[in-house]
Amino acid sequence: MGYGDDIMATAYARAAVEEHPSSKVFFGDPNNPVHPFWSPVFANNPFILQPKKNIQENLRHICIPDFPGSRRYIDYKNSRWGYPDWAGGRKHITEFCWKFGFRAPRGDLFFSKDEIRKAKKISKRLPNSFIVIEPNIAPKLWTNNKGWNWSNWQTLINRCPDIPFVQFGKEGPWLEGVPTIKNTFREATALLARAQGLVTTEGGLHHAAAALQKPAVVLWGHFSSPATLGYDGHINLRQATGQGCGRTEFCSQCTDSLNAITVTSVESAVRRSLCK
Repeated sequence: MGYGDDIMATAYARAAVEEHPSSKVFFGDPNNPVHPFWSPVFANNPFILQPKKNIQENLRHICIPDFPGSRRYIDYKNSRWGYPDWAGGRKHITEFCWKFGFRAPRGDLFFSKDEIRKAKKISKRLPNSFIVIEPNIAPKLWTNNKGWNWSNWQTLINRCPDIPFVQFGKEGPWLEGVPTIKNTFREATALLARAQGLVTTEGGLHHAAAALQKPAVVLWGHFSSPATLGYDGHINLRQATGQGCGRTEFCSQCTDSLNAITVTSVESAVRRSLCK
């Protein structure tokens, strides 16, 4: 449903090229290769064909049907569809059904020399061994079901003045008492590559941390499950049970289960796994 999906997709590109070294990958509908799907996440990836207008060039390479509307972890047939008010009259999934047995594959991120140079320059202004804290979630209509209470984030900051947190984001809001860096997703991931680790809710950055092999503390509600979209190398905090409701409209079970995660448990996980 966003950059996290695209990061997972890069794992399939790597596997395909390992099997067919003379080829590269593009994502999209095999029946319509002239319009491949492209994401900023794919930039500089040696396994993925960079955007081209030449259809014949695409046809010589491998098309992987992983793009918005065709994701491997979603069971579209058994998902519930409807016409929610927020969709503006368009048909949309109102309750995702997650594919049983799916496990998130570790993807890849590749940076240009300029991105690496810029991240290095910015990191010199940050505390040593900084830890990225990202309380914000992408502005989709169902993300109230994926957010930890803002006051919990601020309490965590207030209780841990000795932990060198740094907040990234595109436009805020911003926590008080921590350095903030306004950046794009790619800029954030290039800086994350230089961080000690990450604390966030389930989303694009936790997939990025896995791709960069960075430790992370990830908070989960009832929307989805770390058994499907999480990584073994992370500390996944979750009070809910089951595969996750996948609801795109407000769900009290999602918000209640997220806010059942205590500040104390998050602080303990951060100190145990990220403060080394």
